[in-house]
Amino acid sequence: MAMKYKYLIILLSVALLATLLVLHVHPILSPFIWALILSYLLSPLVTKLSARGMGRIVATSLVVLPFFIVLYGSFFALIPYIKVQLMSFIERVPAYYATITLFIQDQIHHFPFLSNALSGDFSNGAHPLNLPKIIDFMGSLAGDILHNSLSVLDAIITLSLIPLLVFYMVKDWTKYLPSFLRLIPNHYQGEAKKIMHEADEKVGTFLRAQLSVSIIFAIYYATALSLLGLNHGLILGLLTGLFSFIPVITVVVSAIICFAIALFQFDSGMSFVWLALILGTGQALENSFFIPKYVGNKVGLSATMILFVLLAGGYLMGVLGMIISIPLAAFFRVLWQHFIMRYQQSDFYKQ
Repeated sequence: MAMKYKYLIILLSVALLATLLVLHVHPILSPFIWALILSYLLSPLVTKLSARGMGRIVATSLVVLPFFIVLYGSFFALIPYIKVQLMSFIERVPAYYATITLFIQDQIHHFPFLSNALSGDFSNGAHPLNLPKIIDFMGSLAGDILHNSLSVLDAIITLSLIPLLVFYMVKDWTKYLPSFLRLIPNHYQGEAKKIMHEADEKVGTFLRAQLSVSIIFAIYYATALSLLGLNHGLILGLLTGLFSFIPVITVVVSAIICFAIALFQFDSGMSFVWLALILGTGQALENSFFIPKYVGNKVGLSATMILFVLLAGGYLMGVLGMIISIPLAAFFRVLWQHFIMRYQQSDFYKQ
């Protein structure tokens, strides 16, 4: 077997083992992955400052410190409001359930065939779902989540660790690529540099554009829903905007939750019209202006593939997996394109 094929097999084996290791221990790697993402986003600015004669440590301090002051300052300023709205939402779940059930019962009376199809579960006032069990399950689930992933101690450690990791990663960022290239045979270093440059251009452009769009729409939805007076509008708006990188699913889930809450809260039909306008305007601006102009098809993936990698990433690593899934897919797409190009240039393909 030729040496280049042995080398390729070794690289693929190492990549596979590294992937399995990350999937196995990803809960303890979360701070490092978050730090790596932030470092990747901040390092170009530090590099530009360093190129103007500023020391790398000084440039890193001028970029990283203000960034975390603003980020953590905004986060801790919003915590009291988010906590109040979240606790209010949990307390009102039984009332929301009862309101929606009554609404369905009222609508079923206007459609006899639905009443017959449901065998009287709603039409006779019976509840097809056991509300006490649902509430107990939600309470148990919330307790498990708080105990396993959002404990106060874990949050403090993570929030304290990420800025330190980001500082040192950004400071040494320019050393990572040369160290990686030294592991590659000289004959392939030119192509490796080309692949890394192309992947960096695609992934970096996508991440920075998508992050900007998500922040803009998080502010828009949170402000608009709060001004409308919708209960829990702040937290719903922030989540809708921040998760806007998930196509279709985010807006559908958000619309269902918002209209369910509005059904409980509002009596005026105009409130529902304003709610529809807020959500519709946000989607129109996002899909017809911001996404085509600033994000576009930077990663070269179809909408179907994007949805698939997002769901796969969420299944394997939760929210963090969804965030890193598209950049990873874009990187592997670049590798695949170069592999196909080399294959089509080979004697085996041409014979």
